[in-house]
Amino acid sequence: MKGLFLNIPNAIKEIQTFDVTIGTESTISHIRIEDHEIVASNSSTDWPEGCIYQDSTQALTVVAAGWLFFRGKLGNLTELAAAIANTSTDGQIDSLLSEIDAGAFILFIARGTQYSIVTDPFGLHPHYCLDGSPLNGMAPSPMFLSSGLHSDPVQVSILAKMNYLFGNYTAYVRIKRLDPGSVNIGSHYRRYFDYTPQEVDEGEIITALRKSLLLFQERKRILPISGGLDSRLILACGEYDYGYTFGPKETGDRPIARRFASKFHDYTEFSLLGLQYDEKARAAGLKMFDGICENPFVELLVVYRSLFNRWGKDCLFFDGYIGDVFTRGSYLKYGGIRGSIEKLFPLVTQMRFDALRMLRK
Repeated sequence: MKGLFLNIPNAIKEIQTFDVTIGTESTISHIRIEDHEIVASNSSTDWPEGCIYQDSTQALTVVAAGWLFFRGKLGNLTELAAAIANTSTDGQIDSLLSEIDAGAFILFIARGTQYSIVTDPFGLHPHYCLDGSPLNGMAPSPMFLSSGLHSDPVQVSILAKMNYLFGNYTAYVRIKRLDPGSVNIGSHYRRYFDYTPQEVDEGEIITALRKSLLLFQERKRILPISGGLDSRLILACGEYDYGYTFGPKETGDRPIARRFASKFHDYTEFSLLGLQYDEKARAAGLKMFDGICENPFVELLVVYRSLFNRWGKDCLFFDGYIGDVFTRGSYLKYGGIRGSIEKLFPLVTQMRFDALRMLRK
């Protein structure tokens, strides 16, 4: 499992066991700073300079997991860490972190005896901590922290009805997700990313997508394509090496998606029923989402392994199934006829909105 593990007993063994079970590969890096054990599990191609930076003259150590672009370079940890060393105030470091071009990442920064954890702006590489502080234990899944803990009956109720939880909540009383776009020091955090809404012209979305593709020119690109507009929008913004679609052969996404097969160097489509599922891999997938999602789509682990075997491990995966990004209020819904009506007429929800009541439906 990819991620950053802080003060997790037997972390390396747990990562290796998980990787063997689901058929993935990780490059594991390990460092100890005073009483704190830090383990990073990554894809080595995402950190060409390594994922650990140390400068004894500055008393600075930075450990990274996930991936990021800084000043146009993938895994540019050396330049990022050197820039961090030149900051002296919270405002300066917040401004610097906002300069990261793109990424799904988490950073551990030790400056002397002060330790901080930095999360990516949109929670794309979520991590969870125990008792409000990463130093008490931090990992990319609650399963590494939940042994012997009691569950929260309110969150368990919401989880059972909605299938997944919202924001920083988990099903466990003492485990929370770290806030996206934040710098965490002990049990306190501050946000470095500005989430103030801005008016954006639709054409700027296309420009931004095309600009982001320029960052990944040296990697083979994979795009899952459905019958919807979102993945076709991403396809229209650049060139991709490989594409795929899954589902029933002549229904749903596949008949529409295969019309675009010629846009890829290699395209494949398949039914999920045609794949081989290992029960141990399924159990590992369920465990990975324990306390976050009741019924995760763990079959995707088999899908990804199949694509890994077909196209290699160093490809870049563009998630074309972004769907609800372009649908306002998509998470503020529930099942049944009433829920369907309120989804069609969102003003009804806005007029009498009660988050807890809605989650319990």
